[in-house]
Amino acid sequence: MSKRQTIAVRRDFDVIVARSRVRDLARSMGLGTSDQARISLATSSVARVLGLGGSNQGEIVIESANGQDRACVRVTCTFETSDDDAGGPSSAKFAEARSMTDEMTVEKLPDNGVRVVLVKWV
Repeated sequence: MSKRQTIAVRRDFDVIVARSRVRDLARSMGLGTSDQARISLATSSVARVLGLGGSNQGEIVIESANGQDRACVRVTCTFETSDDDAGGPSSAKFAEARSMTDEMTVEKLPDNGVRVVLVKWV
């Protein structure tokens, strides 16, 4: 598995593919089965909140990264909102994903998009 993959999410199946690839990367980096499950579940949870694969299209970027003297799996989910949904989801809707990761940020983008970054340290 490469160090960085971008998956365009156009339908529900793309979220399933992303979840599987997150788990594969986590396994290859040495995360235990529980942590593999947590980061992959957090990925699909965020995708569900963002409506990826359903009402919204976007992308999921999966990568290994280094920082603070250790490695991590980082997953970035991004989508662009429609004008009707310019407020975007609130960070409170991501509580489930936040509980399964070591770090999580929710950022509203200038083009009315939303970016959610999940991190699970090895």
